[in-house]
Amino acid sequence: MNKSLQIVLFICLLITILCFFQFFQESLVYSRKDIENGELWRLWTGQFVHINYQHLLLNSIGLLLFIIIYKKNLLIKILIIELCMLSSGIAIGLYYLSTTIFLYAGLSGVLYGLFTLYSTKAIKLRDYLLGYFVFFIISFKIIWSYIELININNLTLIQAPIANDAHLYGYITAIIITSIKKLLNDRKII
Repeated sequence: MNKSLQIVLFICLLITILCFFQFFQESLVYSRKDIENGELWRLWTGQFVHINYQHLLLNSIGLLLFIIIYKKNLLIKILIIELCMLSSGIAIGLYYLSTTIFLYAGLSGVLYGLFTLYSTKAIKLRDYLLGYFVFFIISFKIIWSYIELININNLTLIQAPIANDAHLYGYITAIIITSIKKLLNDRKII
């Protein structure tokens, strides 16, 4: 099976899983109270459920845009590992650093991380225009979200406040992953 078909099938599977998870949203959403009561899976599953179907649609479009832009650089096995690493970094950030966030749902933090991670990969592969352009856009969006403090357009689209901290933690986790890979590569460990 060729690489493009594998990627298309993987994304279709991922979007199907996201849709399926919506049926169990109440049991999967990031809920600080439930996590503290031992439901640790919510640290990760909260990033794969959404507030509503508009929210799911927006994140699915973001995921498809990511695939369209970076399909030539994607390997499914690596992408799965990166999804796990990004969702773990976001979970740690939300739980330990954003103690005022009690409920969270959505893939956007992971998407910010993926776009950041793959923009740095594009730069490494000397696709400077794409790499720097996407990195600049993501960086600008994160900075702007903290200057603006609330993004009215997104708020009206998903009928919920935007968890800008999740976007920031996805971005930071991607930078950490990139830095560790560079360090290990420079030392010829990987």
